[in-house]
Amino acid sequence: SWSTTNEHHLVSASHDSTVKVWDMRANVSLHTLAAHDGKALCVHWARNGRITSGGSDGKVREFRPPSEGAASAA
Repeated sequence: SWSTTNEHHLVSASHDSTVKVWDMRANVSLHTLAAHDGKALCVHWARNGRITSGGSDGKVREFRPPSEGAASAA
């Protein structure tokens, strides 16, 4: 899912249980968030700037993008 505030940033879900924020200009991972106890299956970067992910652990987690401060799970 693309960032709503930076056209070059993308967030992805991974089967290693993490959510990653990428800079697509440099093709590098900027931040890795420990998101789930199992696979991270889906992710969305909302208009309010929050990153929401769903995982195989049955949980939905919400994070503030690291550029806006420390990640926090809801």
